[in-house]
Amino acid sequence: MTESPTSRSLKKLRDDGWEPDIVERWIGGGRVKVRKDFYGFADIIAVWVHDGCPETAAIQTTTAKNSASRRAKILAEPRAHLWLSAGNRIILHGWRKSPVKRGSKRKIWICNVQEITLEDIPDAQEEVQQEEVGSAGN
Repeated sequence: MTESPTSRSLKKLRDDGWEPDIVERWIGGGRVKVRKDFYGFADIIAVWVHDGCPETAAIQTTTAKNSASRRAKILAEPRAHLWLSAGNRIILHGWRKSPVKRGSKRKIWICNVQEITLEDIPDAQEEVQQEEVGSAGN
């Protein structure tokens, strides 16, 4: 059985010093089940304390091929702006297999890590610019 992107991300996060937990859930029963992400975009929530300062991140984990569509999904989700505005982080893990070295048949999993910030969210950009204009008039 092949390892899922979620299980690879859990291992990576633990190896990097985070305390992760799965927040994605399956809804429904019988033949029809629907996968529901936390806030519409996160599979994992993780907490990390560095130099006494805690950080909380919502992680979307997927294959490298699906990274662009997952990023677009996050950017279109209004709760992503709320999550980031509360001082939290959003991280996208895109997993792909890559040769250990050029020409090698042996492959290992590589994670492309992308951080999504308020500056990446179009509505957040407008909001910040409006606030700056509003405060300039005071």
